[in-house]
Amino acid sequence: MLRPIPSKQLDAMLELRDLRKRYGHCVKMIADLGSLWWLESARGRCVLGPTAQGAMLLPVWPHPDYASAYLRLDPVAAVVWATSEPMEIEVHEFIDEHVPELIKTGYAIAAFPIPPGQACIVSVDDFAANLQFELDQVE
Repeated sequence: MLRPIPSKQLDAMLELRDLRKRYGHCVKMIADLGSLWWLESARGRCVLGPTAQGAMLLPVWPHPDYASAYLRLDPVAAVVWATSEPMEIEVHEFIDEHVPELIKTGYAIAAFPIPPGQACIVSVDDFAANLQFELDQVE
């Protein structure tokens, strides 16, 4: 069973503005836990964007507590995604099944977004490669 994130750790990560550190934490934690989370409603996955380059962004988090905190703390997400819930995706399923679809449809990844809309934006290819690297370290 997945343990809740201790409140001090949750608060520290939500206050961390260093995108590189937050991204590194995100990828490592996903590899360690073997899953990632995105927000989903009856209408499907919640997405951000488009970016200035026209890409839609799939926000992902390394733990459902972080995704839930985003919903609570971001005033726009709280309204637009009010009926959404964190959805767990096993990391190998993500790499094998979702990555090809996301690449084909031109998505990018918004890794570990926090209010007010700060996230590390990476290509799906780079995110998958970073995940695979971390998985190789733990498997």
